[in-house]
Amino acid sequence: MKIFGYFFLSLVVIPIAVAQDTAKFNEVLANYQADKDSLKLKAAEYLIKNMSSHESIDLIWINEEGKDTGFHELNFEDYPTALENFKILKDSISIRPQEITIKDFDIVDSNYIIKNIEAAFTSWEKYQWSRKYDFETFCKQILPYKSVIEPVQDWRKNYTLFLNDVIENLQDAEEPIEVCQALADRYKQFEYVETWNEPIPLLGPNQILFREMGSCPDFANLLVYSGRVLGLPISFDFTPHWAASSNTHFWCAATDHDGSIIPFDVYEFYLEHFNKRLGKVYRSAYEIQENSLANIVPLDSIPDGFLRSKNIKDVTDQYVKTSNVEYNFENTKKNIAYLTVYNKSEWKIVDWAHINENGKATFKSCGRNVVYLPITIANNQVIQEKYPILLSTDGTISKLQPTLKNTFDCTLSRENEKVTIFKDNNPLVISDGKNYNLFYWDKKWVKLAEAIANQNSVSFKKIPKNALLLLEPDTPSKYLRPFIINSKTSQISWF
Repeated sequence: MKIFGYFFLSLVVIPIAVAQDTAKFNEVLANYQADKDSLKLKAAEYLIKNMSSHESIDLIWINEEGKDTGFHELNFEDYPTALENFKILKDSISIRPQEITIKDFDIVDSNYIIKNIEAAFTSWEKYQWSRKYDFETFCKQILPYKSVIEPVQDWRKNYTLFLNDVIENLQDAEEPIEVCQALADRYKQFEYVETWNEPIPLLGPNQILFREMGSCPDFANLLVYSGRVLGLPISFDFTPHWAASSNTHFWCAATDHDGSIIPFDVYEFYLEHFNKRLGKVYRSAYEIQENSLANIVPLDSIPDGFLRSKNIKDVTDQYVKTSNVEYNFENTKKNIAYLTVYNKSEWKIVDWAHINENGKATFKSCGRNVVYLPITIANNQVIQEKYPILLSTDGTISKLQPTLKNTFDCTLSRENEKVTIFKDNNPLVISDGKNYNLFYWDKKWVKLAEAIANQNSVSFKKIPKNALLLLEPDTPSKYLRPFIINSKTSQISWF
């Protein structure tokens, strides 16, 4: 999903100073110092302290002279009316969209902060399920006025009114999962949109309600904001790239009273496990994450994408069993390494680690039953390690180094693939009469042989043992998955 890399890159287009002049918020601090309300004062300090890492991406429509036309959908009664008026404007003059990046510090004022704090405390203290959360949880997940890089808007009153029927039906509710289910049910009539026609990374919170539609990350934000007005801590979680499927995914995780999480989205709950393999999972936090890569090295040295955010937190071990992956780099002078998974025909970054003086990097808390390829980057050039590594279900690590002198013969079909609990997507279809190419990975995909399929299977000789393989028809697809073969049983395991 292209939006993923874009909006986390956009988050840091303009370098943001760690410390800013907070004098503009003296009114906020004085207000709560005068009231002698220590918790609200601490809440204000928390918001102000971490604001420097946030900025918002919005969209304006400009004319031929480059001036803002002043059109904004929220100025209209409803979305169809807004679209109708937009068409009239577009037909009358030449307009084009322009993205604008605004530091939150420059647009958030004292009145907004005070209003947000008061409303957040009301939500925290109002409901049976919300009163059980401690102040730290409140600050991190209920108090914040924003989620990722969506436009800053005054949203709490609108969400409270929109969810009034949900609130009425939850009068006797005590458990967070009841609230999650009610929110999911409330938004099932909203329309899912894979991509927007206009180049907008994320809708503002009021825009989602206004349109009653959204993309995957928009829906995640919708539930985050809804949880905050109901005093329910809900996080914006994501996997940068599925580990054994294509694309990426965004969802929510509510914090239960015992500290465990309830992952869900508008369409389903993931109470036991995800049905696709996870290599890494991150959480977008309001609080600056001191251990994030963006807080350690210069931003221009970090590859484009999610690692450029100062607010992401690794939460993989809250979802799946994990292990540390240790890897020795023999020929590198770099001090940062990256871990990648194969996704849409490319090795895509999901994690990073320091390389010590002995050339060893330790990637922490990696999801199991996944194939990874370590890489480094020098002078904007990706340097891939020669062989991928398999982190098995039991936590053991093995290097997938093909043994060209130790081979086996095998007939490949979808019928001899290993059955697992996962539903990772591999669209490969083996059709009679079609030609198929078999590749193995050795620094790159190396073609081993080609063969014609018969009886929905295709046979190859002299396949190197211990190799990561890829089977492609003459017209390849970027959604095909690599695999390994058990040379004794001919069983295929997809990754």
